[in-house]
Amino acid sequence: MKKKSFIVILSFITALILISALICGLFVFYERIDLAVIFAVLLILVGIYISYKTAVFFTDEILVYKREISNEQKKSEKNLEKLKNRKDTIKRITSNMSEGVVMLDGNADIVSCNAAALKIFDIKEEIKGVNIIELLRELKLLEFAHKAVEGVTSDALMNRNGRIYDVRFSPSERGALLLFLDITEKHESEKLRREFSANVSHELKTPLTNISGNAEMLAAGLVSDADKNDFYNRIYAESKRMTTLVDDIMYLSKLDEKSELREKESVNLYDILSEIKKNLSKKAEKLNVTILIQQTDLEVYGDRNMLYELFFNLIENAVKYNREGGEVEVSAAENAVTISDTGIGIPEQSLPFIFDRFYRVDKSRSKMTTNRDSYSPLRGEHCNNQKDCHRELTADLVGGTGLGLAIVKHIAELHNAKIRVKSVLGKGTVVSVEFN
Repeated sequence: MKKKSFIVILSFITALILISALICGLFVFYERIDLAVIFAVLLILVGIYISYKTAVFFTDEILVYKREISNEQKKSEKNLEKLKNRKDTIKRITSNMSEGVVMLDGNADIVSCNAAALKIFDIKEEIKGVNIIELLRELKLLEFAHKAVEGVTSDALMNRNGRIYDVRFSPSERGALLLFLDITEKHESEKLRREFSANVSHELKTPLTNISGNAEMLAAGLVSDADKNDFYNRIYAESKRMTTLVDDIMYLSKLDEKSELREKESVNLYDILSEIKKNLSKKAEKLNVTILIQQTDLEVYGDRNMLYELFFNLIENAVKYNREGGEVEVSAAENAVTISDTGIGIPEQSLPFIFDRFYRVDKSRSKMTTNRDSYSPLRGEHCNNQKDCHRELTADLVGGTGLGLAIVKHIAELHNAKIRVKSVLGKGTVVSVEFN
């Protein structure tokens, strides 16, 4: 409205000046100089007044425009502050994420890269403005990144520095978002699960085949009366072996889920080690192996039954795989228990795998030795006396399940303990359990 008013006033002034100039010209033409001077003075005064009003009008307009510009500037500053706060929030969120996050613009150049992503690619400083090809060298991943910029969602696996990542490529408003999820543990768990299932099937099939074969021969009347007891013993031994295997698998599963861990208490290890020595005395005497337990005041905060199981397995192995007339010495120093034997030892190439499930260093010997032909604590039972806390297991025909040391490893992990093994083939093995 003000602009239209200004145009009308300006038009009126222009018309007035033209008319005044015409009148002055007429006065001069008719030689009325006095009237022309008076009229000219009046015209100057009117001009001054109109100039003043025009200046005021323009000043008001400028102030209005200035206020509008100031308001727009304030709005812009607020919007910029909001954008900055939003950017800072996103940066804080992504910086605390364990997943790697990389943001790209429309040219597939890196806009932002969080700390986790920098660590994945072993980069020390934040990078901006460089193309994604500087990070992803695999053609397939580069293709997916460019497709994401074009609006196509996809995902792929990436191997980097021994880790496995699931990379998600997602379009965004002005480019693309790349998310790197570390699935190494999940991938390894799936691999172990498949291997475990295959091993369980194989381990169960062996005793079942033996039971089936012996039972079939008995049913067909192909076994003499003198040999029947031998066949019955074989069937019984294989069934016990199968039962022991199932028990070990179930116990290991509970350890995986940590559901077997009871309330922890202060446990005197010397009491446990002395009890194990007593329960293995018959086997040690049979194999002519001496067990030596050094006096110790070492106490550990943990589950007594599990700690018994851990040391029982280790000491029993030291007895079982010893030489005739050999020794097993158990000692304690600071926060560690060390079990040394003079047995057959473990090949160096087998040491990294001895705690794997179903792994046997000497499969043939394992099948011909007792896994637990002595007494072992009832899992899940609290020990108060020998009668309630021990059970007799299998005879010499029953071999190991290959899960004993896997159980030892899990129990150690549940007690924040580390196991170190040193062995010399033909001379013996030293196993140390270090508690933190």
